[in-house]
Amino acid sequence: MFETRDASGAELSYRSGGHSYTCNGIKEGSIHLDLRSLDRVSYVDGLLTTGSGAVMRQLIDALPEGKMIVHGQCPEVGAGGLFLHGGWHTTLSLAHGSGNDTVVGMEVVTAAGDIVELHAKSPHQDLWRAMRTAGSSFALATRIVVQTFDVPADLPTDGGDPFVIHEPRA
Repeated sequence: MFETRDASGAELSYRSGGHSYTCNGIKEGSIHLDLRSLDRVSYVDGLLTTGSGAVMRQLIDALPEGKMIVHGQCPEVGAGGLFLHGGWHTTLSLAHGSGNDTVVGMEVVTAAGDIVELHAKSPHQDLWRAMRTAGSSFALATRIVVQTFDVPADLPTDGGDPFVIHEPRA
């Protein structure tokens, strides 16, 4: 597990972007790591790369027309939390799995302070699997790479356009 105390014994807490309905990432009296400045997003060759501090609105705005990612309905959910803890969309997940199923790579900082690249062929397979299941318990993700998908013409949604975010794109 990711050690949640620093060398002095002070408790650590951290957040990526967005919100948490339960606010359980912030611990009273802790040293708080705010990752929201890690918010760069880029799209290259069918992959979307995001800093863990970006929010879903930024990811969706970075997608070219005709492309989509698995995501929920709230544009202010943090990418780090969504892709490290599931991320479900009623209809998109039926075709492509949960958001964490679409993660193809990530950069993380371990409790020892090592920066590690994780992917299906990395030498850190235990950490790779753990990060795609309950990520924030094992390391701090700083960058996440996810698959994108073509938007099918007949995609059923649970409301609105295939992105199901009722705010216009930038």
